[in-house]
Amino acid sequence: MATILPIRNLTKTVHRTKYFAVDPANPAISAAGKTVLITGGATGIGYAIARSFAAAGAGILVLLARRAHVLEESAEKLRKEFEEKGTTVWTYAVDIKDKKSVATVFTNVRAKLNSGGGDDGQSDIDILVTSAVYLEHGLPVLAYTNEAFRETFETNVLGNMNVLRAFLGPEAAAVPVLGLDRPKELESKTQERQEEQGASKTSRGMMKEKIIIDVSTNATYVPYPSTALYAPTKYYFTYILRHLQNELDQLGGSLRVRVHSFHPGEIYTPAAERAGISRDAYEFDDESLPGGFAVWLASPAAEFLKGRFLFARWDVDEIVAMRQSFEQDEELCRIVLKV
Repeated sequence: MATILPIRNLTKTVHRTKYFAVDPANPAISAAGKTVLITGGATGIGYAIARSFAAAGAGILVLLARRAHVLEESAEKLRKEFEEKGTTVWTYAVDIKDKKSVATVFTNVRAKLNSGGGDDGQSDIDILVTSAVYLEHGLPVLAYTNEAFRETFETNVLGNMNVLRAFLGPEAAAVPVLGLDRPKELESKTQERQEEQGASKTSRGMMKEKIIIDVSTNATYVPYPSTALYAPTKYYFTYILRHLQNELDQLGGSLRVRVHSFHPGEIYTPAAERAGISRDAYEFDDESLPGGFAVWLASPAAEFLKGRFLFARWDVDEIVAMRQSFEQDEELCRIVLKV
């Protein structure tokens, strides 16, 4: 069994499977009534996250995947398992590289959400989980073809961008352009917006919130052997989301959008199997760990961690206890250059 490269952990306690704080049955992280859309939701980590959100009481799960028969089989299992919880499961067979098809899916979902006439036609997807991935593995850098590089980039970056644009379509026009410098005036306005949003929560109840959960990988900064094709594309999209969070922080009004990227742990998935990775290659984590961690990230407890990069293995109680450290250190849990 191979040894995984040494990783520095943020917390003293690390986990290999779910525990109470990230257990979907924990009422503190309930997803009751939420609409959650998950790409790559039919298998692997995406399916584990779907199960966890269903267990946490999500009202509607929207699963996207390429293979219709696998997608429907997975959806039917979820329907049977969580029938008593009242979770509805919708499925869409789509390749996220197809921009028009992705846009059509989101248009259809929004139409179905608002078909009952509630919320003045403003019902939308609450949580987006980007879990679809293309993985090639096992070759030295120069052995990968340009076609392999192109296919990986098309899915892991451009495909995810198609989904991101569709999810934030209603808000896109309001997202500002930021200059290279960050003048004090902008910092002041950001603070004012945050104070206004705090007052808005107090006077009118909870604000409308949209959440993006990026299933990333520690290979974005750890040079695992034979991942020179996969890792840079995952890094690219995760870093795009860091830029996006900076822009979204300038949005005013009654909507808040937050982004979370996380390493799901060492999970043996169908994608890993197709890439030729042996089940005996590592000591793999239980898939319930990233599932529960994703639900926790979508809870109010993780709001202060927006824009950060976390590990599902890290103990969330210890992370919450470090809140002041996060508020004081802008680079904590960021992918940065250390000098």
